Amino acid sequence: MAEMRHMIEDYFLINRSISTAISAGAALAFTSAVIDIGGQTTRVDNGKEYYPYTTKKRSAVE
Repeated sequence: MAEMRHMIEDYFLINRSISTAISAGAALAFTSAVIDIGGQTTRVDNGKEYYPYTTKKRSAVE
């Protein structure tokens, strides 16, 4: 009987986790849609240009 109880508890725990994940995803999608509609951006152009990573050493003159 205890084994069956543990199986039922595990079932509800898994379903609750899935439900929580779906709710979190929906909230994230809603937030993203609001930002898109509002025309807001998450990046600000600060005028800096970033170069690809390189393993070459720079000279001290640069």
